[in-house]
Amino acid sequence: MASPLPEGASREPLFIQFFFAGELSDEQIGRVLQAELEQTRQPLALYGSIYQCLTEKLGTLTAKRRAGIFRLLTLEFGIALN
Repeated sequence: MASPLPEGASREPLFIQFFFAGELSDEQIGRVLQAELEQTRQPLALYGSIYQCLTEKLGTLTAKRRAGIFRLLTLEFGIALN
């Protein structure tokens, strides 16, 4: 724990909490998971609405289609990470 992480590595707070979850009651674990779920739902709803908007526009904007495709791919990656 005291040594630095390798370049590019990150720590996921939920995994750290889960590592120590054996010390918590079932109710406490449930609250941790519920909080994570609530934090994930809001950005996913936003991504979903952006995704819908982009896919609708891609069909009509042929000149900007290439740029739109890359925006859509980036958005899909963000959704997959959440």
